[in-house]
Amino acid sequence: MDIPVKSDLDYFESLIMYEGLKNKQILETNFENERTALLDLWDNLSYKERNALILLKVQTHIDNCKHFYDANNNKIIIPFFDELLNALYIHELSIFELEQYFNLYRDFKDKCVHSHYYGLYPYTNGFIPVDLILQEEDRVYFYYEPTRCLYCLDKNHNLIKYPLIKTLIMDDHFQTEILELAQLLYLNHPLEIVDLLINSRLIADKTKRNLKKHRLKVR
Repeated sequence: MDIPVKSDLDYFESLIMYEGLKNKQILETNFENERTALLDLWDNLSYKERNALILLKVQTHIDNCKHFYDANNNKIIIPFFDELLNALYIHELSIFELEQYFNLYRDFKDKCVHSHYYGLYPYTNGFIPVDLILQEEDRVYFYYEPTRCLYCLDKNHNLIKYPLIKTLIMDDHFQTEILELAQLLYLNHPLEIVDLLINSRLIADKTKRNLKKHRLKVR
């Protein structure tokens, strides 16, 4: 599946899609492997018996999939599928025996939900390799080390990027400063944000000097 990446948000959405695809492929592959192993018995089993045996064999893989629980407490392992399809992958793997579901292996684009369908849940439950800094009801703040940026994503999927110094060391001091920064950003306290940045290790000295000049004008 081709995923156009034109922004940081597109990139993070593609990472979420990738994790979902990995989960999907793991379960499909293991279903096929276990069905092959049970081939001598398969034709003599009912649908319920087949499904029970497959789940017994594949349950560990299901449990190891990255997942989250949505607002209705549905377990989601494939974030580009709706709740029903996720439930089928988790509880009814033998659906792949049925003609109407067999196409899910390769042709599933028309079954995909919008990337914002589950809101902030994929971002706060390990579907992207970020450090979760602050989680509020309407937005989340996370740090992504490869870009050395703090990000704010709100419930409408508006993403704001805050570039930090490229030589950041992720120690306890960093964790304290970046949490305080996220809290001040959430509370929208601009002067306190400037003061924090000036006295922190989060930005470069040149940026601090520029901030000091502007800060003096508002005292």
